Parts: sequence; C-alpha cells; structure tokens
Amino acid sequence: MGCIGSHSVSFYTYTQIPEKSMKFTSLITAGILGAALASQAALLDWTAGLAEDAEYRIVFLTSTTTQATSTDIATYNAFVNAAADLNTALDAISWAAMGSTATVNVRDNTGTTGAGTGIAIYTITGNLVATDYTDLWDNTIANEITVDEFGANNIVTSAWTGTNGTGTTTTNNPLGAATARAGNPTREDVAGWWMNRVGSTNTNSFSMYAMSGVLTVVPEPSSFALLGGLLSLGFVMVRRRR
Repeated sequence: MGCIGSHSVSFYTYTQIPEKSMKFTSLITAGILGAALASQAALLDWTAGLAEDAEYRIVFLTSTTTQATSTDIATYNAFVNAAADLNTALDAISWAAMGSTATVNVRDNTGTTGAGTGIAIYTITGNLVATDYTDLWDNTIANEITVDEFGANNIVTSAWTGTNGTGTTTTNNPLGAATARAGNPTREDVAGWWMNRVGSTNTNSFSMYAMSGVLTVVPEPSSFALLGGLLSLGFVMVRRRR
C-alpha cells in the first residue's frame, strides 16, 4: 500500500494526500460491484448518512495480535495495515496504529494533534467514538472500540497502546519497553482505561487499535450524470411531442 494513490472501490474512491495528518479523500462513486465490493458497501454504507463535505475518521480493533517488542512505530503501522488488508472493504485505505513508542507519540502518529474541530471519529460500523480530537483525548470515549476489521465483535480486554488516555506517551511503558502499557477496549466508561489499563510483558500478544486518515464525503458523480441524463431525456420527449 503506497503513500499516494487513488483506489476505486465500492461507493468510494480513496485518494491519499501526502500530509503529516495522513489526510485522504473518499469520493462517492458508482459502478458495478463484485462480491468483494458489495461487502464494503454493506460495511460502510452508514457513511451515506453523513453530511456532504463532512470530514470523519474510522477505527477498528485488530482481530490479529502482535507483541510490543519493537521500538519502531513503523512496525505497528505495518501490523494494523496488514490487518485491514484482510478485508477488501478496507484495504484501499491507509491506517495508523493508535500507539506510542518512546520517540513517536500517538497524536503525531495518527495526526490527531490540535482540536480536529468537525472531524468526528467512528468505528467502522458507525458507532461514534469522539466528536473531534479534543474529545478523543479527554480520557473517555463515547463508545467502546471492540469491532474488528470485519465489523465483528472482538471482545478482548487488552490492546497494546503505550499511551495514556489523554494521548500522551506513558512515562516508563511505551511500546518497545520491557513492560508496555495496554488499554482495555471494553472499558470506555472509566477515565483512561481504554488506552491505559495495565502494564504487561512486551512478549505477550495483544490486538491494537487502528485509525484511518481523514475521509471527506463528496457527492456521488453518478448522481450528476443521472440527473443530466434525465434532463436530456425530458428535453427529447418534449421535442418529440411537438
């Protein structure tokens, strides 16, 4: 999966823009869907309810697991992208691990520095997680992140993060440390627990949270084509009646 690319899938064309925030745009498109593309339509069809030009991000909890022995954030980014690639509904999108190493903080890795006003975060099944970046890193989230890359429930009690609930790197337990911090995906109701619940030996294997770049809802091109076609047809019918 490259850093820059345009991928036409299901109702969306995702174009990633090479910015620090990993921003890329989803364009609603039409076309004949194969079985794999139809599965994406079913998974992300809730986005059709978002306002035109709305910016949003989506998250999931990997069904696969990994150790936390690496000090390189790229290792964890590669891991969550590999998990997303298991589902053709998501493999056209680039993802970032919601974790912190000693040298790279989760906010920088996911591009969630600043307020992120107007950029809501949802699970891939459409449950609201946070209304913006400030809301995301205020210690609690609106709904637990327990759906995996297939949209199925993944009820586990540990996910590697190396991060506090406020989005800061844990002092002595980032990813790559002998003992790294893990969050509890089922405990969005207790301050900070979804990101920072327990320290665990880094050779244990846990899931991780994955976050997409910024996606933007754009009008469906085929709608304009259909409207133009209908107008043209109406004009021809009027001409023929004369």
